[in-house]
Amino acid sequence: MKQHRGLDHFFKNSSWQNNHQYMHAHRHDQNAAVPSVPSVTEFSSVLAGTADAKSWVVISVGQAQYRVKADVQGNWSIDNPIQDGGSAAIYSVNQFGVRSEDIQIAQLPALILPPKMPEIIESEEYLSGTADPGNTVIVTHNGQEYIAIADENGHWSMLNPLVSAGSMTITAVNAAGMRSYDLVIAKISTLQTPVIIENDEVLSGTGEPNSIIVIKANDADYRTLVDDLGNWSIENPIANGGTAEIYAMNQYGSTSVSIAIAKIAELPIQPSFPSVTESGAVLAGTADPHAIIIIQANDTEYRVIADDLGNWRIDNPIANGGVLSMIAQDQFGRQSPEILLAEPFAPVLPETPQYAIAAPMVLVNGDMLEGKSAPNLKIVIKAYDQQFETHANAGGYWKIENPIKNGGFASIYAEDRYGVHSVEISIAKIAVMPLAPENDLSDVLTAYADVQTETGHQDQGVNLQASIDVDSLLRADPVSEAQSVWLEPNAILELDAVLPQQEVQNLSVSFEYRAIELDAVQPAAHWVA
Repeated sequence: MKQHRGLDHFFKNSSWQNNHQYMHAHRHDQNAAVPSVPSVTEFSSVLAGTADAKSWVVISVGQAQYRVKADVQGNWSIDNPIQDGGSAAIYSVNQFGVRSEDIQIAQLPALILPPKMPEIIESEEYLSGTADPGNTVIVTHNGQEYIAIADENGHWSMLNPLVSAGSMTITAVNAAGMRSYDLVIAKISTLQTPVIIENDEVLSGTGEPNSIIVIKANDADYRTLVDDLGNWSIENPIANGGTAEIYAMNQYGSTSVSIAIAKIAELPIQPSFPSVTESGAVLAGTADPHAIIIIQANDTEYRVIADDLGNWRIDNPIANGGVLSMIAQDQFGRQSPEILLAEPFAPVLPETPQYAIAAPMVLVNGDMLEGKSAPNLKIVIKAYDQQFETHANAGGYWKIENPIKNGGFASIYAEDRYGVHSVEISIAKIAVMPLAPENDLSDVLTAYADVQTETGHQDQGVNLQASIDVDSLLRADPVSEAQSVWLEPNAILELDAVLPQQEVQNLSVSFEYRAIELDAVQPAAHWVA
């Protein structure tokens, strides 16, 4: 510890003490301000910190005081008086003898830890392991100590004193005499598990010679000794039924793996379960011959007796749905376990609606297929082996892209939400296209006609119908003389075709026509209608 004679002289000087007392009495004088509380910046073997420049720093440890003066920058240091543990109060005193407030510091003493408990690596012929380097390893077995020293790498070894069954304690001791926690090793000899040969009035079997057979049964222990040949027997504690645990034990208290045995007591034979082979309007099945079948259903008991072959039948009390229980009972009143049978309740199906749906009407057969039906029906169109669907709105109007807009045939029907269908109607669409110059028959029949209407009759409001002679129609050669023709859907054409009087230009709607039989391609003049 550094000596500070100047500080001791200063504090012992009586004039300073008188001045200190004077200044303490006049602490609040403007020239006697309280100095700053010292701070500690290092706390190791050296105690250092800061305070007011040139003030004295006092470290008070119990009854002892250590003083050091801060330099012009306010730094101070001193040998740490509590580096080995303890507590101290630190304050500063300025040139006027005014003392600052204290701060407290403390240092806990270093803990001395016990050595590490040894670890075992091998425990066969040699006993070896690891410990802290230089530790003394003490092995205690049967009251005798065996010693080994751990080398610089912490390894140690010795002959294993635990040759047979038993235990030993291993401890490490360091140079300071401190002992580690004890490590206990036990060696248990494995005994042969008993083998059961007989489990009747006498319980017997084999085991390791001279070992003890322990039987735990009926909350009691039963013991017998295995002879030199390994045989043992004892009156069976579970001869009338029950379970037991059996194991072998030697003179050292070591035990074998235990085994469990059981003996089922003979019980009266119960009737067989009744079986059910039919559960419709009639309930039928099989059981032991002459057994009574007792059925509980709908808060009622039903009984039937099985015949000589064990067959039985009865009207099914739950034919319309429900649950029943069933047992078989013999002539001694012994009953079979109960079985349950459940039948689902027959659902009440709603009556199939008895009504007809009107067939849909086709209004437009162009690029779009449009029409009317009853409101909200599904409209199904079948064409080219495909099915197309749409729905009529609340006003009954429906519309869909026409699957036969380029020609062909289709069938249409309406369907409601119950799956009821209307009558199916058929429509056709014949594509209109110019004739070839030679008037050959193309893949699609095209009809042309020059429709003459009398405007005078139209002005008079007369609803006339124009007729077309099919022969003349088919003989029309100049394309410029023809206009596209609209024919009534589904109308069967005879020699004359009836046309409703209306604007006919640029309309093309399907119609049915009779087959035209040709042996070869012919001019239009030779077509036969």
